Amino acid sequence: MRKAMYKTKEVRKGKRACRAFAAGLILACVIGAMSGPAVYADAAKQVTLPVSQTFTDDGLSTPGKTFAYQLTATGSAPMPAGSNSGVYSFTVTGNATAQVGPINYSSLDTYTYNLKCVTAAGAGYTIDQQVYTIKVYVTNDGPISVVFMSDGEKTGDIVFNHSYKTPYTPPPKPPRPPNPPNPPQPPNPPNPPTPPTPPDTQITNPPTPTSPPTQPLVQPPADIAPQPPALAAPLPSGHEWSLLSCMMSILAILTALAHLLFIYPRFRIYERYQDDLEEKGLLTGECQDELDELRKKGRLARILAVIAGIITPIVWLILDLPLIGMVWIDHSTPWTALVFIIMLIFTLVFNMRKRDPEDEETERTEDKEFEPNPTFAK
Repeated sequence: MRKAMYKTKEVRKGKRACRAFAAGLILACVIGAMSGPAVYADAAKQVTLPVSQTFTDDGLSTPGKTFAYQLTATGSAPMPAGSNSGVYSFTVTGNATAQVGPINYSSLDTYTYNLKCVTAAGAGYTIDQQVYTIKVYVTNDGPISVVFMSDGEKTGDIVFNHSYKTPYTPPPKPPRPPNPPNPPQPPNPPNPPTPPTPPDTQITNPPTPTSPPTQPLVQPPADIAPQPPALAAPLPSGHEWSLLSCMMSILAILTALAHLLFIYPRFRIYERYQDDLEEKGLLTGECQDELDELRKKGRLARILAVIAGIITPIVWLILDLPLIGMVWIDHSTPWTALVFIIMLIFTLVFNMRKRDPEDEETERTEDKEFEPNPTFAK
């Protein structure tokens, strides 16, 4: 009986030891998972890249409207199904949008791709040579894709613009008519015999001067075809300037000039008021301090409004130069509008804070609980 009880106790101790070891192992795994970095995403993440194509022609002929593209990965970045050695090829016909993908990601990392059109330019074709760089940032919250153009500027869409213009073909040359045959020439009549002259009366004819050989006139060829007019070079893409930004810039610079022009009239108002008080013997030190305090109200807001008004056209010109191709709104309009609104805010603050001596007196006299101050009495 004692041996059975002893064995039961030993079994219970063994179970307790196993439970303690399992609990310690689980606790170590939890601590390791909390302290180590999360390398892999929680679930598979996908990215699909929409690629749009626009094609325009002059309607004179029926050109080919299918263009080929290649998506190239940098390093060991994941690729869509159907890729070959890190290159995914696809085609788009006419005005359409192709969905490239989906691309599946399992690791948290940054992946880089390059996308371009690989169709060679034929006669009459203008191929968009833009090379887009796509960066995909895979995070725990999901993948984030950012697209850059060839010049490094960010863009929200991947768009290729192609066009076709029928090449000029000169008209066929008309066949030249055959030369008419020369008419037969009549035979020359025989010269009559010359009678002999006596020796003493024979006159020696002077030699006839030889005329210089005449140069044949060089006739210009009559089958010269007219040369086709030179085709106008297309405007470079991405250089449109915003009419709304231009209007805001003009209003901003006019407002800044108005602030500067009204500095001197405001200064003269205070000078005349101060001279009036001095003539009446009411200009005291306290009055002078109050006048100086009134002058300073709104000064900082005016300075900031002038600075913002000058910066507004500068921002517009920096972002929109060169001024080719006018549009109503472009990518630079929000930045120009931001500086313009800041200028308007400072102008409003200045108008609310500025005070003239007459305005101060009016507020003092309209206040029923205020006793007139002899300092500002006229």
